[in-house]
Amino acid sequence: MFERLKLLENNIRDLIDLKSKFSLEDVCTDKTKEWALRYGLLETIQIIIDISCYLVSKDNLGNPAYICGMC
Repeated sequence: MFERLKLLENNIRDLIDLKSKFSLEDVCTDKTKEWALRYGLLETIQIIIDISCYLVSKDNLGNPAYICGMC
């Protein structure tokens, strides 16, 4: 799990770096930059989900509650 936390820190640092290097227009007009940003965000969100699932399981916090009508 420590490795996942380190990866999360690195991803956040990289996303902040991307934000300072590229404008919104750069990302919208360059598919490579757009997909790099998408992948970085997707991977970061997945790491957060993985860490959350690990903690819920480790601490036996139970099942998620019914929240919305879509579930």
